[in-house]
Amino acid sequence: MPLQLSFPSTLGRERHKSIIAFTAITPKDKLAPLSASFGVKPTFGHNDGGTVFLYMPDLGDRLYSQGFESDGMGMMEKIISAFMGDGSLGEKFSAAGTMVGSSLGGDARDKLSTDIANPHTTQRYKGPELRSQTFEFELFPRNQSELVAIRDIIQFFKMNTSTKVGGNTQTVGKDTFSTQSVTSTAGAGAAANNLANNSLLVGDRLKYPDQFLIQELVQNSKAERIMPPFKFGPAYCKSVSVAYNKDGAVFESGDPISYTLKLEFVEATMLTSADISAGA
Repeated sequence: MPLQLSFPSTLGRERHKSIIAFTAITPKDKLAPLSASFGVKPTFGHNDGGTVFLYMPDLGDRLYSQGFESDGMGMMEKIISAFMGDGSLGEKFSAAGTMVGSSLGGDARDKLSTDIANPHTTQRYKGPELRSQTFEFELFPRNQSELVAIRDIIQFFKMNTSTKVGGNTQTVGKDTFSTQSVTSTAGAGAAANNLANNSLLVGDRLKYPDQFLIQELVQNSKAERIMPPFKFGPAYCKSVSVAYNKDGAVFESGDPISYTLKLEFVEATMLTSADISAGA
């Protein structure tokens, strides 16, 4: 059964109207859309690495951005635009010639006159910008059990945010070998080939960290939700920051009674209209 961690111990009670769930997954398809990733049980062809449940924090601004950049027409684009305009064929050739002349002699004329060649600048659509989201939790354990829960939650995020060293073992037929031991001629040949392709060197190949599906879970709601619950991901956790309040009171064990956990995520795939329709 996948690991499930939560804080505080009263999280499921009436006073918490909403909680937020962080589910660690190993993706099978890095280009899968967000709308295909969420559901009652967010597995969908992934390996579920466990879930952390925390109180719903203040999310701040939720940004949906599209990327654009200024773009000027090149000479070929100007010529094509001239022929796509209205008018006779002769007029189109004349317009194309004017554009070519403007492009060739523009620099010199710009320095000698008070006008400049029309750059035909437009906005070029670059695509959606990947969303990012930061979560900050103030955690105050009231007893040893909740302190253990905080320790395990921090470890969960640190482990699932970290990379793994890529494969240093291979199987060729019945021969399993590694860079440390080669037991057959076939294994030696395959090892040499893999070394040449940089796929067998210990520490040379790194695997992607796990991704996270993040969603708000509404508890004990007696009325239908008007605004859609928060959904985010699949996302990579870029950083895990933990602040220990060592100057304040501590438990008998010497552990602080106050912790600040800060998590920074960025979505792995772009957001489309299908994802918006799915509640993103």
